[in-house]
Amino acid sequence: MSATELKQLILSKVKNSAPPCSSASPLLIKTEQSDTSKLVEDLLNELSTAPPSKEWEIDLYEVRFLRRIGQGNAGTTYLADWSNLKVAVKVASISEMGLDGWRKEVQSLQKLHHPNIIRLLGSVYHPNPLTFCLVLEYCDAGDLSTAIQKVTPRNFVFHVAQSIARGMCYLHNRGIIHRDIKPANVLLSGKVSSGQFDVKVTDFGVATDTNSVEDRTAETGTYRWMAPEVIRHEAYSQTADVYSFSILMWQLLTREDPFEGKSQIEAAAAVAMESARPPFHAETPDSIVRLIQACWSDDPRKRLPFDKISKTLASIESTQ
Repeated sequence: MSATELKQLILSKVKNSAPPCSSASPLLIKTEQSDTSKLVEDLLNELSTAPPSKEWEIDLYEVRFLRRIGQGNAGTTYLADWSNLKVAVKVASISEMGLDGWRKEVQSLQKLHHPNIIRLLGSVYHPNPLTFCLVLEYCDAGDLSTAIQKVTPRNFVFHVAQSIARGMCYLHNRGIIHRDIKPANVLLSGKVSSGQFDVKVTDFGVATDTNSVEDRTAETGTYRWMAPEVIRHEAYSQTADVYSFSILMWQLLTREDPFEGKSQIEAAAAVAMESARPPFHAETPDSIVRLIQACWSDDPRKRLPFDKISKTLASIESTQ
């Protein structure tokens, strides 16, 4: 995609991001409802012909919902009791994003077993009222986006970065691209203030398999953490996750939002069209600057794989 075409694409997104008129077209509403109904029908057909493994099935009425702990476009997450355990239950919204995300997370998480990847305990499909849920391990210390706004222990940056790198190395070795690495999708469990806590990569609603036939040229993820090649609608690979991780690493050090003061679209345009990157604080050690810069290279082929990132982090930490 040329610079001119990209600029036009960005400008069109800015134009289309304006709030919709309150007098929405009845035809548009009807079309959206029809699309969702078709998606529900397709998912129900899929479940009837190839239902999830019985060992993963959880009955909706086995779950006691306690309180809401999170909400997004794809669904709402609740703290709940199940089998005498505190669990997180993610209830999918009945929408394309919610249902497609539920299906992808069930398919991905059933195959993943790693201490730095969120653990799936089971899934819920309930026909009436129509309900799709994921039952996940509960992480009692919240997400990383909240944690970096507080005072953290001395080992925090390296522990979090190493944990994410190990989890991502595991994913990439299994041919999975997460596609939405950011602080809000990293959960913490344990006593953060004392440094005794676990780190879990979560939210696999847009994850994909490198062996899938999916066309990987469309934007997927969140703009401030999105790799330039993804923004430009170019073909991309697992190295897009490495770029997202580099921005997260930068946040661990600075405790700032990337490209603060710019809108999401403006930030994306700066990254994709001008090779912009957020600035380092003057006191950032050179070794860490070099590592992050190697991970957010404009050339995806030059970005480090996660096994090398993990080894480099360990080496840097040993000298601190």
